[in-house]
Amino acid sequence: MVHVTSWFERHVKVVYSPFREMLLSLHVLSNPAHHVKRLPWAENLLSMMNENEKELLHEINRKSDDWFRFIDWCSEFPVEVYVEEGIERLRATDEKVFQRFFPDLEKETICNFLYEYHQCYFARELFRIEPWLQQSVHDLKEMIKQNPLSLSKRLHPRFLIEGEQITFLKARTWQYRFVDLSAITFYPSTFIAPHLLMDNFISTHIKVYYEVEIASSYPDEVPKDLLQILQAISDETRLKMLRDLSFQSFCTQQLTERYNLTKSTVSNHLKILEATELVQKERKGYYVFYQTNREKLEQIRVDLDQFMDFPAFHKTEEEKTCG
Repeated sequence: MVHVTSWFERHVKVVYSPFREMLLSLHVLSNPAHHVKRLPWAENLLSMMNENEKELLHEINRKSDDWFRFIDWCSEFPVEVYVEEGIERLRATDEKVFQRFFPDLEKETICNFLYEYHQCYFARELFRIEPWLQQSVHDLKEMIKQNPLSLSKRLHPRFLIEGEQITFLKARTWQYRFVDLSAITFYPSTFIAPHLLMDNFISTHIKVYYEVEIASSYPDEVPKDLLQILQAISDETRLKMLRDLSFQSFCTQQLTERYNLTKSTVSNHLKILEATELVQKERKGYYVFYQTNREKLEQIRVDLDQFMDFPAFHKTEEEKTCG
């Protein structure tokens, strides 16, 4: 039987990574509505960027799976690096390796963009948040020494330590037995909420990003993209469409007959569902077929759970009183 405390002391690290934090900030900038805690920062920064910078930001985002391919690429680092060093490592990456991670991107363009972004925008924010990130590393190390089981649900409501395994409750549930892992590395981030982000690019070495709060109060906004999705599925006909399209693809003509609606009404419903990425379409010959995006649909439950939960390291009134 695995002794959790001794296992964590031997196999778990907590690491501050400025380069990874910059990459996560770019993910937030590319979809700020989903990150309400960072929304004011993102809106302010985007207002300072010129149109060419914003266009390139979103182009790279589209071609790198929301910047997460860069996170995968970081898994090849032997040690963590500061921002400028990370950019130079990317610039020095073998072209075949670069194309394996980023087949639709040009290396020099990416490196120049990252350098300019850091110098013009991110360096100032990193200077502001770095003390909190470093403090969090110290606090988490102390927590691991005292009682690693207390990490369960403290780092994230859907991060669980149970018995001899660790569980991540995402759209898909991931479970890892301690005996099958060589290491776990925790990375603090002020940009990661509301995600439960775990990197299993190296299957035996799991990397987990956890939230570091930088505000005194929890924002009272609903993520705009979540609100848009809930509004889209609040209509009875659209909800039926999602159900039916999850089992069988249909074209507009078939849906018109199925629901006894006009073609324009059906097209309007599909347009709303498409805008939230709840349905996907594919042309086959003369017809365009629609089908439910199950992964996006399952993510609604995850986002709702996160919105309803208290933030990481949130203190109750009793804890605040006790200091």
